[in-house]
Amino acid sequence: MKNFEKEYEIYEGIKKAFDAASDEAGKDAARASYQEWAAGVEAKGKAYADTYRMYQDAREAGNSYIDVRDSFFRITEQEFIDQLRSLGVEFFTFSATWSSAVESSWAFVQAGCTVEGMVQVFTGFTKGFGSTEPETRPAFLYKVN
Repeated sequence: MKNFEKEYEIYEGIKKAFDAASDEAGKDAARASYQEWAAGVEAKGKAYADTYRMYQDAREAGNSYIDVRDSFFRITEQEFIDQLRSLGVEFFTFSATWSSAVESSWAFVQAGCTVEGMVQVFTGFTKGFGSTEPETRPAFLYKVN
């Protein structure tokens, strides 16, 4: 996942530059850097870009693994697993609740993944009412074989 870690460091640096900008010209420069960086990520292919976004979401939510929580629109489950393999990713979680989630789960198994058990993942979006802790939900932990 070194590729993704490097991408994330660049992304974080751009965010810091934007936050530190004291004027609109500085913010515009950071925006331009972001657009250039995002285009570079996208140029590596849909599977790379979509999987990176899942990695970024996982990092920002505080999860240990890439979590599939949204449905696949631009890539297939097989392309996702192939991308994970190419990056040396050994595990991911699956917390999706969409109506055809079981079909995606089956596609992961057909692609050679095994269910290792269940874990809790942070949703990354909200905190529970009256709580300072982020909300969690259950997720299947898959091993990429």
